[in-house]
Amino acid sequence: MKINELINIATSSPWKLENEIFRFFYYPFVRCQFFLAGVSYGKNWKIYGLPILQITKGSKVIIGNNLQLRSTKQSNPLSPFHPVVISTRSSSAQIKIGNNFSMTGGSIVAEEKIEIGDRVMVGANCLIIDTDFHPLDAKLRVKTPSAGKSKPIKIENDVFIGTQAIILKGSNIKAKSTVGARALVNKKFSKKAILIGNPAKIK
Repeated sequence: MKINELINIATSSPWKLENEIFRFFYYPFVRCQFFLAGVSYGKNWKIYGLPILQITKGSKVIIGNNLQLRSTKQSNPLSPFHPVVISTRSSSAQIKIGNNFSMTGGSIVAEEKIEIGDRVMVGANCLIIDTDFHPLDAKLRVKTPSAGKSKPIKIENDVFIGTQAIILKGSNIKAKSTVGARALVNKKFSKKAILIGNPAKIK
């Protein structure tokens, strides 16, 4: 970042300068964190605070350039409930995220596969989860508590997801769609749409 840009930030939005200072401080720790998790570090990443990476051995996490993750409370006025979580729950799980992806707080959890396109913006405290985690049947929960059903998620290019939305297994959100705040998406949509409600429907 150039000096004149820093001066402009310092005079117009001092809290943004504070965020950049913290980002600079955390940079070596973030690089080490992604290295230890086996996730390649892309170009022009901006990571505010330490995310939580739970990457199962053998699984694949691929993230494009120009990533922005905001995990600290001061990094976004909507203030994340917790750091960004990226988690693969099996050795065959895949998370693939395109270029220019941004997310504040919230979780991306894959048992099977989550595919996110380019220029996708995810509002504060959203959940993108391709698994039920636990079986719906009470007896099965006792025998195999982690054997919940899973199904891939696909989020296409230029999608915006509003704060506290939940994207569940089997969801497919078409390019240039908008998901409203606190909407719950749990199925495939065949066209560009504004999705609102629980369960989400086309507005």
